Amino acid sequence: MTQAQLAELTGISPTVLSRVENNDVVPQAKTLFKIKQAFGEPSNSQAPHCTVEDINTGEVFHYDRNFMMGWNNLARALCTTRRNEPFAQKGDILFFDKHQTDPRVEGFFLFKFSRAYALLYSTVDIEGMEKVYLSCTNPIVDNMGWYDVEKINCIGALVHIGRNVQQSPN
Repeated sequence: MTQAQLAELTGISPTVLSRVENNDVVPQAKTLFKIKQAFGEPSNSQAPHCTVEDINTGEVFHYDRNFMMGWNNLARALCTTRRNEPFAQKGDILFFDKHQTDPRVEGFFLFKFSRAYALLYSTVDIEGMEKVYLSCTNPIVDNMGWYDVEKINCIGALVHIGRNVQQSPN
């Protein structure tokens, strides 16, 4: 497949694809997902459903893969606070791709720490590539700092926010 064909299939500009291919940038999880979709998913193309594990309850659900935008293995968590998630609202359901667990790909990830889960933004140390800086976009909250990639438990990359929008009666 040529870069032009890949650009057409993914909606990603050829310039960005070239920079990704030449390791000039660290692509975001959504960029990698679009590229993955364009090449197909031979390892899981037979799976008719998407398995979704609820982090809060431990329950496992099965959804139609087409309904779940092509993913086949997700984790979901209820947003209970806006402390680390200023773009999400309390009550939103956050979905994470359990196949994308490398925090060296810049983006939002769900991490499991000894006491709780946390949604944090991960930025790689470009000199060593073995550490990531975990932060949140909420300026009121202190950032977490530098972590060794091998010593943190990454659940997956944030791929979708489900919002239950209820209209108030007039």
